[in-house]
Amino acid sequence: MGAAKFTCFFLAVLSLPLLLQMYQVKRMILTQPHTSIKQGGFETRSLNAAARMKNLSVSIMTSKGIVGDQKTREAVKGQPSPKLPLYLDDEPKTGDNIGREALYAERRARLERVCHEHRNQTSFGGVAAAPRAQLRWLNREQLVVCFSAKVGTTSWCHYLLKHAFPNASYFNTSNAQLHLIALRQLVSQPQRLDILQQLGSYTKVVNVRHPFARLVSAYRDKIEPCSTDPKCYANRKRPPLPTMLDFKDFVQFLIDKIKVPVVADRSSFNSYDVHWRPYFLNCGVCDLSYKYIIKMETWNEDLRYLLPKFNIAAGDDVHGNALNSTNASYRYFKTLPRPLILQLYEIYKIDFEMFDYSLDEYLQ
Repeated sequence: MGAAKFTCFFLAVLSLPLLLQMYQVKRMILTQPHTSIKQGGFETRSLNAAARMKNLSVSIMTSKGIVGDQKTREAVKGQPSPKLPLYLDDEPKTGDNIGREALYAERRARLERVCHEHRNQTSFGGVAAAPRAQLRWLNREQLVVCFSAKVGTTSWCHYLLKHAFPNASYFNTSNAQLHLIALRQLVSQPQRLDILQQLGSYTKVVNVRHPFARLVSAYRDKIEPCSTDPKCYANRKRPPLPTMLDFKDFVQFLIDKIKVPVVADRSSFNSYDVHWRPYFLNCGVCDLSYKYIIKMETWNEDLRYLLPKFNIAAGDDVHGNALNSTNASYRYFKTLPRPLILQLYEIYKIDFEMFDYSLDEYLQ
């Protein structure tokens, strides 16, 4: 019995230096600065420290005779390395996030370039002069979203109102009523901070889609139903819009009514119906610095990334799938002669350039 106790005591004494060295190695690795490396375009933290920790542990055990033979040493080294978190102090970051931020930076850069090239045509004259009628504010999250009709605005009403007023009961109302509520409730807070200061510090979002796809959507929703519904939008508008029997009539109406080139001023802004007002007029994109340009063509991917950044949830009961009705718009444009399409393009040319849309597919 005495010999057994002596053996245990002897092994314990031998183990103390080993345990001390392993603790020092672990402490050294966990406290040393992380090494950032670039790998496949993504920034990651080096995990070599974990492998070094395991190899040093094996070496220490070998030197103490605990792992003495080659076969055992190879078996230990063959075990999976202990995994350290990629970011010990930060929230997890993924290559997808980095890639999307690069995408939004590219969209911003294009917008800024076109604004600079056409600054005499596209600027209202600064932040103070920029139109604010279509801005919706989420003050708690310091977020401003510009609403352009027929570009997912009903979905944005749901997102913003549910976040601002989670216990409200008006979400089952009509779309028209929902937009009216958003207009009245999602406003700035001038009593707390000057509006211009808010516009300078809040994150701003603008939503776009192909200009011609948007026109077709507006026609199908606001004009086309008038052939059977006397209470349609075009008839309820004051003054009522002229009778337009088909899409060609609608396009001709726009060409006859709108003077080109379109210039950013109050007169141009007011001359358009909100459902087909150009984006650069509607949102003052050359005067307000929009950080995020959301495209309907990448709607799901954009909002899946953007909404969580502002703690906004997208429920299943909203129009979150917001498909770009490209095929339908092609069908309508095939009824138009090429010269008419080119005349219409001149009205929306700036939007095409700013947001990287092509005319080619509509001329085929």
